[in-house]
Amino acid sequence: MRMGRWEEAESQLMEAFEKDAKNPDTLANLATASLHLGKPASRFVGYECNVFASCVNLCFSMYPEAHA
Repeated sequence: MRMGRWEEAESQLMEAFEKDAKNPDTLANLATASLHLGKPASRFVGYECNVFASCVNLCFSMYPEAHA
């Protein structure tokens, strides 16, 4: 993700998500990748709402331009 290869990161993160849908690091990184790709980060809400909400808030604080 540091290199800005968001599509590749999303693909790898989806593999991790399929193995453990409650992993907070995976959810945070998926939310971040989704925001950078212009996709709704809310697509992961049904899996772990409390963790996800925290992750989205963290992403918005790190990337305020994505919250437009």
